[in-house]
Amino acid sequence: MESNKPSYSTQFLSSPIQHDMPTKNQMKMYKTEEKNHMAPKDVPNSFNGAEAVLGDAYEQLLLFKKMVDVYRELEEDQTGVATLEKILDQIGQHITINIPNELDKLSL
Repeated sequence: MESNKPSYSTQFLSSPIQHDMPTKNQMKMYKTEEKNHMAPKDVPNSFNGAEAVLGDAYEQLLLFKKMVDVYRELEEDQTGVATLEKILDQIGQHITINIPNELDKLSL
């Protein structure tokens, strides 16, 4: 917080409920106070670069898949390579489809 005051108060209210005031005005006053005490709706960490990070991760994944393809030609037992390729395909699907969809749901 930027203020030296704590975000909570242990003191008596300086502006108690005004009984002579109409209820409509009281609600408006308290709603305004509530808005002033709310945290900003801005995300603390910038997600503007999230797409670039995901793009870089996908590029690195493709490079790794090329390495696995070269290894597949040398390996006699293809079951381990096939399992690895399946895992890499799932990671690629998460990077290209699932993560962007979840970020869209969060409006980030």
